[in-house]
Amino acid sequence: MGSAFLNHGIPAHELQIGALHYFRPEKSFKPMLRLNTGYAWANYGSEIFSAIPHSSLLLALEPGIAYDFKKPVRLTASFGYNLISGSGDAGYGMLWPLYVQFSGLYRFSLEGK
Repeated sequence: MGSAFLNHGIPAHELQIGALHYFRPEKSFKPMLRLNTGYAWANYGSEIFSAIPHSSLLLALEPGIAYDFKKPVRLTASFGYNLISGSGDAGYGMLWPLYVQFSGLYRFSLEGK
């Protein structure tokens, strides 16, 4: 929901699926590479903006790093580049080309570790 939740911002939504590969999986500190794809759309809320694209396909490359703690916790930091983006006058204007992502993951089951 982002910053548009409970205010007058533009609600933008994304549906994504990704593939992730960890290099050096046996180490605590590991480089990673993620490929994301999906679909994004926004509700501009007025017919005034009908000429502006309100949706776009998503395709992004995201290199980063991950660190596994002794406990079942993993922290990741990555820098992404959207291969499909727009400026508002050409393409979907709610999708920026560059982004940073931080994740904290907790494993509930240690089976298959």
